Amino acid sequence: MQCIALDAHKRYTWALVEDERGKVVREQRVAHSKGALIEFLASCERGSPVAGETIGN
Repeated sequence: MQCIALDAHKRYTWALVEDERGKVVREQRVAHSKGALIEFLASCERGSPVAGETIGN
């Protein structure tokens, strides 16, 4: 199982995927464009937990 962390910013989301041992499998900036986040998550293992961090002004 993978663990997915998402940190949302104004124009993009920083995404990090780790394996069960905590090794980074994938790390990338995901633009806020239609379908981009879904496309990123489609490449991850189904059923993996996701943590999101965001703050607004």
